[in-house]
Amino acid sequence: MKSNVLKPVFTYWEKLTHRSPGYLLFWIKHRIGQRFLDPIWLSHLHSDIQKAGLPFKKLPDESGHHSPDIRKILTVLELNANRCFFFGEQDRNTLFLEYKARFPEAASLLIEEANDLLKGKIHYAGEIFEIGDTPDWHIPHNILFDHLYHNSCEAFYWLRVLGKAYWLTNDSIYAEHAKKWLTLWLDTIPDHFHSDFWKDINFFGTRALNIFASLILFSDIWIDDTKFVEKLLGQIYLHGNLLERRLEYLGANHLIWQAHDLALLGLVLEPIFDCAATWQTKALGILETQVNRQFHSDGINFELSIGYQVFVTKLVGEIISCFWKAGKTLPPQIVWRFKQSIQALETLLRPDGKLPLYGDSYRSHDSNLETSTDEVVSLLFGLHDRLFSEETRFSKYDSPLLPWLMGRTYIWDNGASTKEKSFLHCAPESGVAVLKTSSEKVNNKKNLYTCIQAGKSEQGKVHAHADTLSLELADDDGAILVDPGAYMENRGPFRTYFRSTLAHNTIRVDQQDISQVSDKFYLWPHTCGEITGCHQNTELTAIEAQHSSYMRLPARVLHKRAVILFKTNYLIILDELTGKGQFFVERMFHFAPGMLSNSQSQWRWQSNGRMWEMTNASTTELKEEIVLGNEDPPLGWFAEYRGKRVEIPTFRQSGFVVNTLKCMTILTSNDVGQVQATIGQSESYAIESKEAVQFNIGILKIVPFENWYNFNWSGFNEEVFL
Repeated sequence: MKSNVLKPVFTYWEKLTHRSPGYLLFWIKHRIGQRFLDPIWLSHLHSDIQKAGLPFKKLPDESGHHSPDIRKILTVLELNANRCFFFGEQDRNTLFLEYKARFPEAASLLIEEANDLLKGKIHYAGEIFEIGDTPDWHIPHNILFDHLYHNSCEAFYWLRVLGKAYWLTNDSIYAEHAKKWLTLWLDTIPDHFHSDFWKDINFFGTRALNIFASLILFSDIWIDDTKFVEKLLGQIYLHGNLLERRLEYLGANHLIWQAHDLALLGLVLEPIFDCAATWQTKALGILETQVNRQFHSDGINFELSIGYQVFVTKLVGEIISCFWKAGKTLPPQIVWRFKQSIQALETLLRPDGKLPLYGDSYRSHDSNLETSTDEVVSLLFGLHDRLFSEETRFSKYDSPLLPWLMGRTYIWDNGASTKEKSFLHCAPESGVAVLKTSSEKVNNKKNLYTCIQAGKSEQGKVHAHADTLSLELADDDGAILVDPGAYMENRGPFRTYFRSTLAHNTIRVDQQDISQVSDKFYLWPHTCGEITGCHQNTELTAIEAQHSSYMRLPARVLHKRAVILFKTNYLIILDELTGKGQFFVERMFHFAPGMLSNSQSQWRWQSNGRMWEMTNASTTELKEEIVLGNEDPPLGWFAEYRGKRVEIPTFRQSGFVVNTLKCMTILTSNDVGQVQATIGQSESYAIESKEAVQFNIGILKIVPFENWYNFNWSGFNEEVFL
């Protein structure tokens, strides 16, 4: 613990650097090991293997003697893979006979991608790159190392694509092409030990697992080339040892990622390497610690990014599936956190079956996930049903990714889901709240959904955005108010914009972000949001939250927001800002792609036959405008898909305020009669209701009068938790 004498010094240091002195020492150790010690250590290990051979366990042959026969070792690995991880011969017939019939589109796309690989075209992040017939995997900054796409082509995902295509077609051309590209890579491996690759090992463990997968998928063809197989086993051994050595250098989702890879490498290589058991033990210990650290008790990931929530949950789900399939036990915290995250993801689903996009997130193909976010979510729900449900045949999640993970334990039967989604989900620890209408439609109205972010982010290097109190609105037909997405993860003005407060459905004060956004990932200081009250009854759900991040500004502004969602297709947003003296306010609402127009003080959004109307009122007159695809400064953009931004109508209110501002926004669908919002001296608003009841949440007191709700702000600030 820090002494009282040194505490002010440490505090001041952290304010200046965003990092503790301990982190600085760790970073220096990291760099020294990364750039100098580790390459030398690995080169020596490689030389030892060249001289003495791989340290295989002694496997008894039929006569009782020990032999390092590569053919026998490959057979043992194939049997172990069938038991715990990838497929064995028993699964191959099932896939060959049934997969294409059950998942024709997925099978067709997979074979199409494999055929493109034969032509020197690699699919990555939803795009196709020409890399030629003989790519050099080690030239920095070529198309494989494009700064827009990290270096994940070096993860060798293409090996699994070729291997799956071989299993589905039984065409040896895929095995021959995989061997050709691997040979090109193996021929330059020694020279690669001292290249810029040492800057990070994000995809190091994944590459080792994909190489191992290729050994299993192509085993019946490659088994005759023992020298080639031995070289691949040597690289897997080197990768695993380096990964174990460098785990301590990683943090956040990278640490869970690499621990996942090391644990699975240990699981599949346990029969042939003594060190594999050590890999498992170390990796599972790290996983147990990190899932407790990186998941709140409500199931939300601490990075406040839905994309990385899905990514980390996928890693944990694979660990559970593979270790349980092998008959091994796991620390209960790992299993518990997976179940919590799945529950959170199910709650976060919109009526159209999609997730919100808060934080660094995309709907398109994501390099970390190997496919699209929506496909992985379907995999996760199906995996959860098959691991934990007693009646798995009734699962509605029949993902084409499941058979490649579950093998013969995958259940083909498919039926209707009877699971009901919750009406209100409030996660006070992470600050995420979801409001939904009930699953039964009222008077043919659509199901409505809104998701609010009111969490606390870690300051420093994070995937969170400066989006506290931002919200999304969607119905059965899709999004209405949108989160902007993340666009890309490379430096630039648009990366900064998509993470900024201005890009989200919240309020910016004095042209300052809720947290300052800089570089690719830095966010400082951390956001300070919290949920302060909630309520639900048969007609509505309501939530109140606040954040104090603007208290750091001269005006010391506190922002409170209340959101009420009615079954009758109403959304009401109430904002209250209190400060000292004059401050400048910008209040944004970003609509999904479509047209936003104004008529008689009422705004109307239209898109593909859908229409919603917006009415606004405030205690201080604010300028109202529409911004569409502004380049400099950026405003009015949406990036649901990675690297592809589209123009959207952004509604912005702005103006100077003295001491206090109260704003009201009412959004109604086109099948609701016209409404009028007014805030006068009484600062109230009324809406018709059949079952009006009184309830209170923080700044808002809702009092029924006959068949009306009366929203009254006057002097009521008591916090009530219901």
